Amino acid sequence: MRVDLAGVTQLSDLSITQSTTDAIISRNGTQLAIIKNTAIANLTATNVVFGTTAPNNPTVNVAPAIAPVTFSINENSAVDTLVGKVTATDDNLAAGDKLKFSITGGNNDLNANGVAPFSIDPITGEIKVTDRGDLDFERNASINVRVRVSDADNLFNEAQVTVALNDVAEATPLPFKLTNFEFDNRPKLGTTSKGDDILLGGLSGLFFVGTAANGNLKFVANTDRGPNGNPTGQNRPFLLPDFQPEIVSFELNRTTGKIEITKRTGLFRADGVTKLTGLPNLQAGAGGTAYTDEVGVDLDNNVLNNDPLGADLEGIVIDASGNYWLVDEYRPAIYQFDVNGKLLDRFIPIGTAAAPNPDAAAGTFGTEVLPAVYAQRRNNRGFEAVAIEGNKLYAFIQSAIDNPDVTNDSTSSNSRNLRILEFDIVTKAVTAEYLYILDNVTGAGTAKTDKIGDAVSLGNGKFAVVERDDRSTTESNKLIYEIDLKNATNINNSANLAALPTGKTIEQLSPAELLAANIKSVNKTLIANAAKFGYTGVEKLEGLALIAPNAYALINDNDFSTDVPVKLGILETPLQLTNNNGTITIGGGGSNRPTISFSIKGVGAGLVSELGLFIVDDDAGTIDGSSPDDDDYAEKALGRAKVIFSVISNNPNGFTAEGLERILGFDVSTKFRFFSINDRTTTTDLILKSKSFEKVTFSSVTSLNFQELTTTSFSISFNNLVINAQAGTESIALGTGLQDNREGEVIDLRSGFDATLFPKVEATFTLNREAAFNNFIGFYKVENAAGDIRRSDGSIVKVGSSGYTQAAISSRVAGIDLTVDNQTTRATTGIFEAGSIFAPFIVVNGNPSAILDNNPNNDPAVYFSYLGANSDGIDHVRLLGNNTFGFEDLPRGGDFDYNDIIVNIKLKPIA
Repeated sequence: MRVDLAGVTQLSDLSITQSTTDAIISRNGTQLAIIKNTAIANLTATNVVFGTTAPNNPTVNVAPAIAPVTFSINENSAVDTLVGKVTATDDNLAAGDKLKFSITGGNNDLNANGVAPFSIDPITGEIKVTDRGDLDFERNASINVRVRVSDADNLFNEAQVTVALNDVAEATPLPFKLTNFEFDNRPKLGTTSKGDDILLGGLSGLFFVGTAANGNLKFVANTDRGPNGNPTGQNRPFLLPDFQPEIVSFELNRTTGKIEITKRTGLFRADGVTKLTGLPNLQAGAGGTAYTDEVGVDLDNNVLNNDPLGADLEGIVIDASGNYWLVDEYRPAIYQFDVNGKLLDRFIPIGTAAAPNPDAAAGTFGTEVLPAVYAQRRNNRGFEAVAIEGNKLYAFIQSAIDNPDVTNDSTSSNSRNLRILEFDIVTKAVTAEYLYILDNVTGAGTAKTDKIGDAVSLGNGKFAVVERDDRSTTESNKLIYEIDLKNATNINNSANLAALPTGKTIEQLSPAELLAANIKSVNKTLIANAAKFGYTGVEKLEGLALIAPNAYALINDNDFSTDVPVKLGILETPLQLTNNNGTITIGGGGSNRPTISFSIKGVGAGLVSELGLFIVDDDAGTIDGSSPDDDDYAEKALGRAKVIFSVISNNPNGFTAEGLERILGFDVSTKFRFFSINDRTTTTDLILKSKSFEKVTFSSVTSLNFQELTTTSFSISFNNLVINAQAGTESIALGTGLQDNREGEVIDLRSGFDATLFPKVEATFTLNREAAFNNFIGFYKVENAAGDIRRSDGSIVKVGSSGYTQAAISSRVAGIDLTVDNQTTRATTGIFEAGSIFAPFIVVNGNPSAILDNNPNNDPAVYFSYLGANSDGIDHVRLLGNNTFGFEDLPRGGDFDYNDIIVNIKLKPIA
């Protein structure tokens, strides 16, 4: 064996210990080598040489080598982003053995949410992001972690891996707008034995049902256990002992601000007759322990009988079948009711019926399927929030379970670790549990932010969750977080709890201890503090609903007080447009679908171009995994295209493109880029078999010339075309519903107004012409966006089939016969039938009668918006603006000027 280490010249400079068969060599506490099948006594000057002399004897296992390395990623990179791959070498790795990688230091949970920033694959050495919230350049420009590589004999070396964070220009968080509405004229529930009237209140959950035909927002909310007073010891006064919990349906008219209660559904036992109450269920032990509620008393301190199914309801959702699901704080429990409020089932912790002495009959309190530990909830801190996603219901514990269970609930009071229970509403089984970590529970009095308020599903395992205190000012915490279950540990699986420290429960672990035990909590991102935006004057934000992608409804539990209002808040982000390297993102928009109005401000000389936009997946412009440099990108981009304008170079007298407008509708958070096509159209380029796309130009950072005008408007100069864009929420123009689609040069009158009140639509046509031919423009009714025609006998003629031209001309709209003299302007009117789609056609240098005279020898050419109906397969109609079409009369596109006739249409519904 050869030893070549600085400062090591003899055996005494090393520490040598004997295992059963091997000699283990270390120095300064670091294991250097294992000499297989060798006794210490055999290590002599004969077979151990210092310096550069070659070794003689035994087989030596040397620790694998690893070198320091630096990787670079963007701050806030998404979970599962690959940071880099650590490599190591081992010259004497035995056949079949593998090196093992691990992170031994520096992987600190910087935002204290129980999740470390990185993970490493023990086999491949790949490091990936596990918590994007830790990757904040402004806090740490780089993160240094220690990575260990070890072999089969646990010989190892370590090296520092530096993860440098790239500073990313982060968008300014969108400000929220809050509008508050209050319930007035709340109905009276009853009068206490002391003569005080109690009004409807105590709304402790909220669910958005949808939008009514009149535009009102429709909700359901639920009451809790009813009006009650402060307890004396274990005795809790109930002001109305016979109070029946109920579901309250109501509507909000955002214009008038009026809230109208439309229905009140009382809740009953399974017989549909016996009313539920809000009274406690049972007392199986000492106060503050499992399976034990407070004792209900009346205002004279007389003990009230328990209600084994009594409900302190705190959240509500509706499933796809219309059944109500509510959660309560007592057991805690999950209730299922039918649409009439009849109890279908109640799901409670295992062991409930056996808890009292003597045991209660099985099923007395409900169906026992929830983990028994949930019975250790702190009094009135059971399930506070509920959300539903498909067949999975998620019930959120309000404050930490008291685990271990002590009478003063100190475990719960000092813990930040809340459980989320996943329940399958079809199989009626618990399928998972996850951990949610509160921000901070150290506040005093009403400032202590130690409880959940409500939750709502955002889809794909994401939820918005209220985390709150009990203050009512702008300084209070009414925090709304987005959480993500992805990568969170399922703590309902005992295999995931193998590394728990001895003698401690999940509720007792700090974030660092959870991390060490390989338990990851849900990822949290703050959406807003509703109090900062004006949701004040109330203490208990206990209802949260999603009414649009960027709009939430809030409601408070006023504890049936006459002094505290029941306040419905609508919290929404205003519309905003942002530009990131040529990708435009539509943010906010509140509860209305955003639109963008595009207008032409300048046209370059000699330009014949179609301008459009296409939807992309991210700021880099990726489409289904393809980047802008990939060969298939152009076809994918045009497949997602929305045409904005076609701009022509040779305008007829009296026509100008400047001032033309297009309004397009978008989904919130849509990202898009621009493109132009010279001398062709998007439809032609997609349908032509060559698909060369040589005429397509995609916008870039340098070519776009983007100028932000306001947060909701911008100007671009692209390909000699100057466009202004203004975001808003106005409706798209009547008739344009299909005009951002391929072959969408049609008038769509199926929506945008009430056809029962306005069965007709008056059209005012403005015509311009720059052509030698005397062309005719007409319109015909089609069945659908594909252009199919229904004959009078009910048969369907499809685009491209024999007889399509004759069927179109035969069914043209009477009275709309559009012609104009060359280089003049003509205005005329016509009437369309409401509720249908109408497509244009051009008869080249002729009129419709020549098509219908049964003499095919004199038939002029007829072209349509549908390429399949055109004999040359070329696009002969361009969209120049809202309800503005330019026509080309020459075959194969001719000169592609699309100015042979231009038709602009103004539409007005009439009775």
